Amino acid sequence: MQSTRLRKLGGRYKDEDFEKVVKQLGGRAVLLVLIINKNCDECLKLHNFVNQLKQGAIDKLKNLVVLYGFNKTSLDLNAVERDRERSTKAQKEDDEKNKVSDTSNLYWDKIPNGHGYAIFLSEKNVLYYNDTYTHEELLPNIVDSIRRLNSAVRTIEGLKGKRQFMEKKRTGIIIETSGTTKQEKIIELEQKVATAGKKLHTPVFFCKGLTEEINMIEKGSNTYKLKGLNFDKFLKKTS
Repeated sequence: MQSTRLRKLGGRYKDEDFEKVVKQLGGRAVLLVLIINKNCDECLKLHNFVNQLKQGAIDKLKNLVVLYGFNKTSLDLNAVERDRERSTKAQKEDDEKNKVSDTSNLYWDKIPNGHGYAIFLSEKNVLYYNDTYTHEELLPNIVDSIRRLNSAVRTIEGLKGKRQFMEKKRTGIIIETSGTTKQEKIIELEQKVATAGKKLHTPVFFCKGLTEEINMIEKGSNTYKLKGLNFDKFLKKTS
């Protein structure tokens, strides 16, 4: 029997639909909303992941709830733009009606091109991975999110999130890890952040990037950067 924590969706959904689910979870689990694009060859990896969950892997991820669906939106941006230029207002309205009635595909405005996923840590703390993203990082991102569910450690969604963090002139320490960073090292860093506790006067965020480095961001400006992941050295330099 398929787990009740794994469900296929179709039709058009709004933010509040998923926020209701997160509220029901009450901090006991993270929610993954996954949209698999039928025009993306790489999405076969996501499809295989869902199949593994169906076969029992979901039972090993006790703090995970998965809502998934498929979408056939073209990933050819030029074709999408041409279609948009040809569409009249009436045609667009018809398209919206079709989306509502089309229960074989999943539509959600937060992932408008129907290609990506979101991890809800809470109703307001949501990590979005869409457009161009690394499909292989889905499982590591899920595992990290589950581990950090009730932790002081926070996450931003990769380099895109880091850029938005700076554009919004936020303040915090960003620990950037790469695809080759060992999971043991990431867990060690999380423990160091937790141990530092009240000694830290600014929040700490983790993100997946191209290199290993730690940045001090103050009101959107990078005031100090340390190559590598020596958090103790970083704190000495910035305290």
